[in-house]
Amino acid sequence: MLSRLCALITGLLILCTALIGGTRALARRHPPSHVAAVLPDDRCRAPCWQGLRPGTIDPDALHRWLSDPPHGWQAIPVQPDGSSAGVIDSWQIDLPDAAPLTLTVERVHHPQVDRLIVSQADLTLGDVIAALGEPDFIDFYLDRTLTGTATLSFRLYYRESRVFAGGLVVPGADKMAHLWPYTPVEALVYEAEPWARPVLAFDWRGFGSTARYYPGGVLP
Repeated sequence: MLSRLCALITGLLILCTALIGGTRALARRHPPSHVAAVLPDDRCRAPCWQGLRPGTIDPDALHRWLSDPPHGWQAIPVQPDGSSAGVIDSWQIDLPDAAPLTLTVERVHHPQVDRLIVSQADLTLGDVIAALGEPDFIDFYLDRTLTGTATLSFRLYYRESRVFAGGLVVPGADKMAHLWPYTPVEALVYEAEPWARPVLAFDWRGFGSTARYYPGGVLP
């Protein structure tokens, strides 16, 4: 009797593990369209987004892409605050079945594009982790909004894809912030220059309070 019970429990554990693994694999293969639109493109060597590789994009290649984006998308120039024509340029990319995304290119070493910044208004931390898995590491840095509110910016790093996802949260009265699946992600960033693990980075410790990383609080 005991052996049958053990076999049943073992079988259930194996089934649950397979179901969880299968669900995660399926989520990564078939993310929602607004998530898939910002993810790394595995059809070309990382870092790559929709066939564009920072460090190899000259003005002619960028113009051709913008004139005829993939998937029937449409690109419309926009000039957000802080942009600088020829150095930092942005386009709104209209998607057929999701909110538009914004593509920003930075040309530090003109005329090549050194960085692609892809943002989507509905993107969340849960979306990114469901699609790409747990990050290799995460780091944080303190910042302030234009009104002076203290914020904590975070970056999730994916080494193989050469991309990081960034966002921010506002610490509460207890000097802590929280990372939840619904925490907004501002952008995925693809950089030509390879990066190493930042000195102050942490291994990913899951969703929840930043007390997991800073037991004494994130604000001085």
